[in-house]
Amino acid sequence: MIFAPSRLRFGASVLLAVLLTACGQDSGPSANQAGSSSPAAGFTADRPPTQGGLEVLVQPDEDPGRPGYFDFGKVQLGEMVTHTFVLKNTDPRKVILQKVDPGCGCTVPLIGKRLPDGSLEAALSDRPGELMHLEPGEVVEVLLRVDTTAIRTKNIDKHFMVRLASDSVVRPFITLECHLFVRQRFQVAPASIDLDAIPIGAGKEGKVTIKAMGPELSRITGLGPLPEGVVARVEESPLGGPDGGVWVLQAGFLPPLERGRIATQITLHTETLTGEPGMDLTVSLAGTGVDDVTVSPSRLILRPAHQPPGGAAPEANPARIEAQLVSHLAGHRFMVTGYTITGDAADALHLEAEAYLPALDGTSGQWNLALVAVEKPPLAAFTGTITIELDDPQYPTIEIPYAGLGF
Repeated sequence: MIFAPSRLRFGASVLLAVLLTACGQDSGPSANQAGSSSPAAGFTADRPPTQGGLEVLVQPDEDPGRPGYFDFGKVQLGEMVTHTFVLKNTDPRKVILQKVDPGCGCTVPLIGKRLPDGSLEAALSDRPGELMHLEPGEVVEVLLRVDTTAIRTKNIDKHFMVRLASDSVVRPFITLECHLFVRQRFQVAPASIDLDAIPIGAGKEGKVTIKAMGPELSRITGLGPLPEGVVARVEESPLGGPDGGVWVLQAGFLPPLERGRIATQITLHTETLTGEPGMDLTVSLAGTGVDDVTVSPSRLILRPAHQPPGGAAPEANPARIEAQLVSHLAGHRFMVTGYTITGDAADALHLEAEAYLPALDGTSGQWNLALVAVEKPPLAAFTGTITIELDDPQYPTIEIPYAGLGF
C-alpha cells in the first residue's frame, strides 16, 4: 500500500456567571439531557396541563412576534453589548430553574429573580441543579452580556442561543436566541496564519490577505512590536480599490525552534482615512515545531498479519507496518540509498521504500516506507532499530525504532 500526503438595565449586580469555553461549541442539552421532571400538583391524567412553565415576557425593544429573540443588529468590534430577557413562572406550582447553557463562549448569562422591593436575588451557585426557585407568578431576569472581541468570525451574521432547563412539566425547556453582526474594519482571509508543521532548523512563514471594509474605511499603517523569534512584514497590494484597500501580511517563526506547539499574535496599527488612530488589528500566528525530517509514525510496531478464513500462506499475507519519511524543508529532496536493521529478528525483516512523486533524478521530499516480516520471526516479541541511509550530507541517516508483538 502506498501512502498519499495529506438592552435593559439590570438594577443590581448578580453573583452567578455561567461561562463557556469557546465559540462554536454545542449550544446546549437536548431534551433528553435536561433535569428530571415530576408531576405537578393539580395536574391529573384526565386534565393534562395546557399552559404554564417559564414564559417569556416580551419587552419593549423585542419583537412581539418572536418571544425569546433579540437582534443586536450591527455592532462595532470591541463593544460589550447586553440585553435582558424576562421570564415569568406561569405554573400553578413552584418551578426550579435547573440549568442555563449559553451556546457561545462570547456570551455570559447573569441570572437574577426580581423581588417585590425591586431588588434582585442571585441564583444559587452552590446547589447544582437548583439555580433558582420560582414561586407561581415570580419573575426571573436573564441578562446576556456579549463580548464582541471573543467572536471569532467578523463581518458576517452570527446567531447564538441560551437554553434554560427547569422541572416544569409543561415547558421544561426555553431557548433564548440573539443575532448580531460584528463589524470589523478589516477582513482577514484566512482568519489566521496556521503554519502546521514547522521545521525547527529552518523556521517557516505564511501569509494572509487583509481588506478594508466599509462603511467607514481605514488603512493599515504598520506593524506593532514583534514577539521574540517572529518575523513579519506587511505590504499594500495593488488589488485595492475605491471600496477599500488590500494588504498582505507575511509572518513566521525564525529558527532555531523548540519542538511542540507555538502560538502568538501579530499586531498591526491602523488609522482612519482622515488620519485618526484606529483600533489595532491582531492576527494569530501558530504552528508546531518538528524535526526537519520526520518519520510518521515515529515507532514502527509490527504485529502478526490477520489470517483470513481458509488459512492463506504466511508469505501471501505478511506482517506489515507502513510509514512516511517526509522532509519539512521547502524544496528539499533526497534519495533513500539503503538501510540497516539492527536488533532482534533482524534477519526476518525487510524494509521497502518508494518515492512519492519523484523528480526526474529519482529524488523526492517524501518516501513511503513499509517494514515487512518476510518470514516468521523467531521471537514472540522483539525490538530494534532501522537506520535509513540518505544521499543528503546534512541528513545522512535517519533512525527509526521498531518492535514486534504477538508473534
